[in-house]
Amino acid sequence: MAAADHCPDVQLSQTRHRAALVDGWNIEPGSTVLELGCGQGDMTAVLAEAVGPRGRVVAVDVAEPSYGAPVTLGESAARLAAGPLGPRI
Repeated sequence: MAAADHCPDVQLSQTRHRAALVDGWNIEPGSTVLELGCGQGDMTAVLAEAVGPRGRVVAVDVAEPSYGAPVTLGESAARLAAGPLGPRI
């Protein structure tokens, strides 16, 4: 989601696609979801919305926080943690 500052149109299109995928998975509010290979957290944010305020997303990636461009994994994680979905992740 942090890449939205760099390519907002692409980010919006990709987020819509991810939301459509998640809608088909029938994730119940309050669920706990494990996301392996979360990268910069784009799907993580969509999953956090799906689980709702009582749910939890455990997102894991093997890459170092300094990995990624134009936004690193660490920068993305910090942005997600500071945002309204942060308590769910």
